[in-house]
This record gives sequence, C-alpha cells and structure tokens, in this order.
Amino acid sequence: MLEDEVGWLANFVPTDHLELKTADNMLLAGHLKLIRTLFTCEDISKEEYGG
Repeated sequence: MLEDEVGWLANFVPTDHLELKTADNMLLAGHLKLIRTLFTCEDISKEEYGG
C-alpha cells in the first residue's frame, strides 16, 4: 500500500485551474497523511523510502 501511495505521489500533477486548487491541496494533504500513517506500521523500512 505504501508503494502505491508513493507512486501516486510521484505521478501527481496539480491543476492549472484556480477553482480546483483547493481540491488539489485537500487531495494531496490526504495522501500525505496516509503515507505518514503507513510509515508508523511495523515492518516498514523508512530508510528504503527516505532520501
């Protein structure tokens, strides 16, 4: 699941439409929170995904 989220994040392209910027920000924030939560799970190597 973490790999899927990292892949989604790598492919995310924000919109150019001003009226959709808020939705983009909420969507991105939700995915980042999920990734942060997944990192708290056992057997997840932070070094594998870290920079």
